[in-house]
Amino acid sequence: MAVTESMRLYPPAYVIGRQAARATEVAGQSIKPGDIFIAPAWVVHRDRRWFEEPEAVLVLATIAQRFRLSLVPGQRITPTPYVTLRPEPGIRMLVARR
Repeated sequence: MAVTESMRLYPPAYVIGRQAARATEVAGQSIKPGDIFIAPAWVVHRDRRWFEEPEAVLVLATIAQRFRLSLVPGQRITPTPYVTLRPEPGIRMLVARR
C-alpha cells in the first residue's frame, strides 16, 4: 500500500500518452479515432474526482521517520537513462524499526 500510494503521488512518468481507439468526448472536446492526447500524471493523480484524498500523507516521509532502510548486502543500484512504464524488478531493501 505504501509503495502504491507513493507511486501515485510521485509517478515515474510525468505524462501518460494515449491514442483514441474510437470517437469520444473529454471535457467538452471531441476526440476522433487515432487522435493522440497526453494527460499529466501528477495532475490526474491528485484529482478529487478519482481520489478521495489526493494530497494524502507523504508516505515515504512517514516510512523514513519510523524505519531504517538499507540495501541487501551485494545489491547494486543501476539507474537507467530512460523512463519506462514497465520497470524492472527494482531494488531489494532491508527494513528495520528505528
